[in-house]
Amino acid sequence: MRGSPPVQQDVEAARLSPHAQEALRYLVVLRYCVFALCICTVLRLVLEPLRPLDWLDDLAAAVVGTLLLQQDSWCEPIVSLVRSRLSSVQLLQDWLTGAEDGFAFLMPLLWICIVGSILGAWHLLFASASHSSGAGSVLPLIVVANASIHILTVAVCWHIRSLVWRPHGGVKYA
Repeated sequence: MRGSPPVQQDVEAARLSPHAQEALRYLVVLRYCVFALCICTVLRLVLEPLRPLDWLDDLAAAVVGTLLLQQDSWCEPIVSLVRSRLSSVQLLQDWLTGAEDGFAFLMPLLWICIVGSILGAWHLLFASASHSSGAGSVLPLIVVANASIHILTVAVCWHIRSLVWRPHGGVKYA
């Protein structure tokens, strides 16, 4: 479906079940969540380069979210770059080669975003006082946006999971 013309994609989408059509709509929302996670990660890398524990969960969510969307035509250049960089890590080679479709990364993204939203709340409650003045005053806003994106990503991933893995039969993507 990726290389098909738009009219053919509409015809193919019309043949899918209603659950599959809804899952595809939510995958578009997830695409925007992953793009927003990437932007927040870059902003936090620029603003907090010496505090890697504050942005490591954001980086993990952006990478896993990109791998989840590996069959999306918008993400192909980014996915090839991420796969080439991660394939050099010996521990991740089996994980990357075993996951030919992106749905293998759905649950890891869900759990990483749950942790990220908890860490975002923690960061706001206990570390925002240190960023209350000066150039770092924009950082709490980025942390709020980032935690909100994590929560939205959790909700979208959970809904996609419930559409795909239903007890009475899931969505088939062929």
